[in-house]
Amino acid sequence: MQSMRNRTTLVGPRAFTHGTVDIAKADPDRKADWKLLNKLRNDLTHCLADENIVAPKRPPIACR
Repeated sequence: MQSMRNRTTLVGPRAFTHGTVDIAKADPDRKADWKLLNKLRNDLTHCLADENIVAPKRPPIACR
């Protein structure tokens, strides 16, 4: 029996970031972008990064 890799909801964003579904054909710069985005997501999800350091709070924008 051949095992199947589980697909997650990140397949779409990963393919969009890489510019292709086949990761082997992706541009190295796009792979680096994905690696940074995924690290940020993991750090924030697992509370390894302080959200105020990653994205400091800004004052609200006044509506006209």
